[in-house]
Amino acid sequence: AQQQVSWLYCPAVTLADNVNTRLCSSLLCTIEEYMRIAGPNESPNETELRELFALELGQPVGNNPCLAVILFDCLVQFCSTSMPPFPIKKLILLLWKTLLVSLGGVQEQVYRKMAARKAEGLT
Repeated sequence: AQQQVSWLYCPAVTLADNVNTRLCSSLLCTIEEYMRIAGPNESPNETELRELFALELGQPVGNNPCLAVILFDCLVQFCSTSMPPFPIKKLILLLWKTLLVSLGGVQEQVYRKMAARKAEGLT
């Protein structure tokens, strides 16, 4: 059975929690956008850090699922409640950026697909 993240399912969410969620999601969006795009004068160390960030973003933390799964759970909770406690637009933006950073952009996915097909002998 999939472990549920406890803070997602607490019944009493206050306005202060909503403000904290907005602040954290805005901060994470900014960090992810900065780490997603390589700079023109990026050193090899910075490139390695950016790649490690993308790798760690897709990994589960401790007993909790990865960030993308937590954000999908937030979307499910938003759709199933009458009074959503989450800033849904910010969470959707954060989910989109999380997927872009952890999975790569569209062009990177095309290259991955071509490499996988070539490795399997499918042209």
